[in-house]
Amino acid sequence: RGTVMQAEDNMNLLLRKVTQTRRDGKVLNLDYVFIRGSQVRFMVLPDMLANAPMFKRLEDLKEGRPTARGRGLGRGRGFPGRGRGGRGMMSRGVGRGERGR
Repeated sequence: RGTVMQAEDNMNLLLRKVTQTRRDGKVLNLDYVFIRGSQVRFMVLPDMLANAPMFKRLEDLKEGRPTARGRGLGRGRGFPGRGRGGRGMMSRGVGRGERGR
């Protein structure tokens, strides 16, 4: 048992004020514990999270209703000519006349 201080996308957790009960019944009190995400089997979350706005958006998406958030460019989609490799705006001839093709 403990208080979640930080949680990562891969379920790595940093817990504070942890109480660990060993198999032999011995109880340990620890200040901080880091748990690797692949070792997490289950978590007990407070009931009040059922009304959290984050989960309301997920329900809307499942039911096909539009959410209040904008569409944006999606994950990993930048503007043309940005980032590594690929064909940016300059290689398409934009801004250079016809020489870039």
